[in-house]
Amino acid sequence: TIILTNRSGVVGGFVEEPMPTVRVSSGVSVKIPVVIPRIACLDGNGDVVEIANELISHTALKWESEVVDDDKNDSMHKGKRKGRVRIPSRCLKEMIQEHHSFATRICKPPISIQFLVDNDKKDEIGVMIGIPIDVTISATAEDWIPIETLKNCTATLEFCCARKNSGVNPQTFLQDNQGSYIWCGQVRKSFRFDKAKLSHNARLCFTSTGDFVVSACVKIKRKNNEEVWWAPDFQCIKVTKE
Repeated sequence: TIILTNRSGVVGGFVEEPMPTVRVSSGVSVKIPVVIPRIACLDGNGDVVEIANELISHTALKWESEVVDDDKNDSMHKGKRKGRVRIPSRCLKEMIQEHHSFATRICKPPISIQFLVDNDKKDEIGVMIGIPIDVTISATAEDWIPIETLKNCTATLEFCCARKNSGVNPQTFLQDNQGSYIWCGQVRKSFRFDKAKLSHNARLCFTSTGDFVVSACVKIKRKNNEEVWWAPDFQCIKVTKE
């Protein structure tokens, strides 16, 4: 049996229920949910951070064997065994190279995104069938991105709407959402990063009742590479007949 710990004092779990240590018995396979802060792409000196090394550092665990009663009574006992558990560097770097979306899920976004419905933020908005609502997204590039890099990128601001709990499979998703709402204006709009702030707006009109979720994303493209960054906010909308 071993006890797992790490330098941050929280091996895994979530904010509400952190796990400072994890006890693993012999012969047991364990999966630990881990929440880590997003990794900054530049360090304090302005140098580019090696993402793989930072992730390994954040997730590395220390293990120490647990002394049981039989060991305590054994005069030949020489102390606890210790070691480290970490993600293999080579495997992680290959994963990052093969799956371009992986880095966007663990790094701090290169842009700041604001998303609003009817210029307000609420837990839920109520609207009647046929009454349009205004949807707005704005995006600002972070200061640490070089200007020359921005000049070679295009950004597409795109809205998204779907009925709640409709993504079980592609067939039911289309059936649940097709004809349920109409976009008035462009769903997506592309820009070059030739100004500090990009913005786009449209109107959304529902044709059937139910609970929907509306959000937006920014797709950044440079040559053949594309990253998708979703807005940190979404809006729940309850559509009724009256």
